[in-house]
Amino acid sequence: MWIFKRLSAGLILMLSLPAVAAGGTPVSDVDVILEKLTPSLIVDPLGGDGIDVVCVSLPKKVTPFGIGIVAPGDAGWVLDTSTPGQMCARRQDAMGARAVIFKLSAAPKPGKYSVTIGGSGEVLFQRKRIQSRNLSPIETITDVLSVLDFPNEVTPGELVLAAVTQPAAAPSGGRWSFSGGINGVVLDPELDRAAHSPAAGAVAEEEEESMEGKEMEEDLGSGSEAEFSEVIVVTGTRAGGPRKGAPPRSSESGSLTGTVLDQEDLDVVSAAIANEHQLVLYVPPNFGVMGSLASTVNTNKGKSGEKEGENKSFSANPPEPVMVRVTYRNRFGQILVDGEAEVRPVPVLSEGDVPVILYGTEMAFAGRQACVCGFFPNPSHWSGLMLDGEPVRVTSATSSAVSFELPSGALSGAHQVTGNPTAGFSKEDLWRIIALELSGSLDQEELFSGGSTIMRLEITGTDEPLALRLRNTTPSVITLDGGDDQVATSSGSQPNTVTRTVGAKGRGSFNIEWSLDTEPCPCEAQRTLHQLSIETIRNIK
Repeated sequence: MWIFKRLSAGLILMLSLPAVAAGGTPVSDVDVILEKLTPSLIVDPLGGDGIDVVCVSLPKKVTPFGIGIVAPGDAGWVLDTSTPGQMCARRQDAMGARAVIFKLSAAPKPGKYSVTIGGSGEVLFQRKRIQSRNLSPIETITDVLSVLDFPNEVTPGELVLAAVTQPAAAPSGGRWSFSGGINGVVLDPELDRAAHSPAAGAVAEEEEESMEGKEMEEDLGSGSEAEFSEVIVVTGTRAGGPRKGAPPRSSESGSLTGTVLDQEDLDVVSAAIANEHQLVLYVPPNFGVMGSLASTVNTNKGKSGEKEGENKSFSANPPEPVMVRVTYRNRFGQILVDGEAEVRPVPVLSEGDVPVILYGTEMAFAGRQACVCGFFPNPSHWSGLMLDGEPVRVTSATSSAVSFELPSGALSGAHQVTGNPTAGFSKEDLWRIIALELSGSLDQEELFSGGSTIMRLEITGTDEPLALRLRNTTPSVITLDGGDDQVATSSGSQPNTVTRTVGAKGRGSFNIEWSLDTEPCPCEAQRTLHQLSIETIRNIK
């Protein structure tokens, strides 16, 4: 009874307010989640808008010491323990529902907790005795490229686009972090306002000083050599047509290392985004050890009054690849992805602003990734690419390469990749790609009876011999003649086939994966620079 009085005394002001906020929306439900590995209590609201305070009863025998920062908007939250028996997270600017992490001195015990959530002086949610649950353990993925389609060559000072290829492995609402100085572009206007306002910046700086760098130390780990940047997963496109994009503006608040774009810049980037599981990244001018790089080609295609530049090759000492550490934390702070990707900095390939398609993937299976190589200095050029006259679904992009998904319904045979003239492409910008289809057959009844059978794979779209990589991902169920991971060459001509013996080994479902034994994207800066030179000479003539 005494505990109830103590708690209610701390909430008496809020309890006297209306149950629904005039300027926001109520929270429909709340989860109270306990994390033992890094002791914390998480209040996870469902729905609600305009939230600026979250209060929960204080677990016994623990001391709260901070608010966990997962995404940029979290930096605006500050801990308030002025009321006995409860802990609150408060922020000056209201925001939508987000899990609030209370950092604790020790692991909290399971139990029932009272939660009050408010906004602008109104109560959005209030409930006593909510049963807590433990945060489910996770397994961290270390193979970054299995989750993220990340360019292997980037040009310092430019924007790049990367795609989350396994959305389930990195659900929306968390934070991507990249070492090596690669900065995320904050694309959520609400978070722009909240996280980059002067007040929020001051609060964040004050909190960072009080923690004496503890947050950064925890994020980077011991001995890490590079800073991290905040990245927000894009949650949708915005209205407005593409335009020539201005360089990104750095945040002036000091609270984040990310880059903030104005609305016009957002329109340009949004035009190239095909789905919500994509990241726009800004590569700073000093990324990597650039050394002495060559001068560039001018791709203005002989326009009157413009001088074409002289082409040179790379210097004798091209920049070394940079190992970029990539981390993804979910909205509860758990690390779901943590590994390294090799990225090579390359010079600016052209002084012009006119896009050029030079070469690309020659063959790809329908539903798989393909790319075109050339010069695409503006994000509007990414979205300006077309396959047979229809916009492509861009998955990743840089100024020298754009990857896209070859539609699963594409018919086998030749297709044309072109550029929309409204984005600056010319009629000469064209690349032909061959779409392939593969059909397979085997006698499942023979396998079910414990025997072996012939697997026959037939490729349509080309009569050339092709190298296929075959992977048996269920070696406990079946055997594959030639090994569980092998390269097999098709017969060529028609029909274009590969045959292998498959034997039964155990019970269960079986699976054999297949792909072309080539890089999905052949783009290389040296080759692109050389072909840009040829293109420039052709246009001058």
